[in-house]
Amino acid sequence: MQNHIDEASRIEELTDEEVKAFKTRNVITGCFGNPSVRPEIVTFPLEKGDILLVTTDGVHDNLTTTEIKNILNLQKRNGSLDISKSIVNSSIRRSQEGSYRSKADDMTALVIKFEESSESKPKEEFAPQSLPEKFIPKVGQSINVQTSKGLIESNWTITSIRGKHIVVQHHREDGQIETMNLTSDKLDRFNRKAKPIDVVTAENFDQLLFTLNELEGIQGTDRFFSKDYLIDVIQKYLKGEAGLENIPRSNELRDTVEKISRSQQQ
Repeated sequence: MQNHIDEASRIEELTDEEVKAFKTRNVITGCFGNPSVRPEIVTFPLEKGDILLVTTDGVHDNLTTTEIKNILNLQKRNGSLDISKSIVNSSIRRSQEGSYRSKADDMTALVIKFEESSESKPKEEFAPQSLPEKFIPKVGQSINVQTSKGLIESNWTITSIRGKHIVVQHHREDGQIETMNLTSDKLDRFNRKAKPIDVVTAENFDQLLFTLNELEGIQGTDRFFSKDYLIDVIQKYLKGEAGLENIPRSNELRDTVEKISRSQQQ
């Protein structure tokens, strides 16, 4: 039951008993102070390449475990800060959707990556594996896809190509196979190197933040705005902690943020 309710995004997916359990699905109670009471300790071996993620309930209440894992897989070559921001951003999106999982709460994600030291690993292996200049779809290829929920997920596999129509599948942890039929233009921006024009054509904030992360930043008139700065100021804007005037106008970024905000309010 725990796995089922953890992955649920609509109340229609749950029975009456599961609805009751859903409300306390992430609650752990304990009593300390009595000499006979000991905290539960679970030990897991860590290996090079593993990622340790610690979140507040605002994150794992809004996002399912599978959604969080997909973000980790998609961002695993990026730094801990970028991964953390991506998780928090997706959680913020969900909290504003008005879905059954949506919850306004503190959203914090701590990401710790366990990597080899420079002494034991050749320096060139630290370089991220960048996306190709051009997206050329092939059957069997593993690609990034934006789902109907808005999240950008990795590890979708192309199963067939018919002209501009591409069928992709993803194997979920619960054993289910999800299938989507998409046109190549819907896949292109997530599977090639980002271009400045992708900022202007972004249809939602997930697309915009994905693009900024891939671009490394935007060149302004008299300074370069790093991706960390841009992603941070957009997240603050979405949380009401910064105004639209704080977002740079360069590359029509401010206009794009305003356009997406208006479309979400309609």
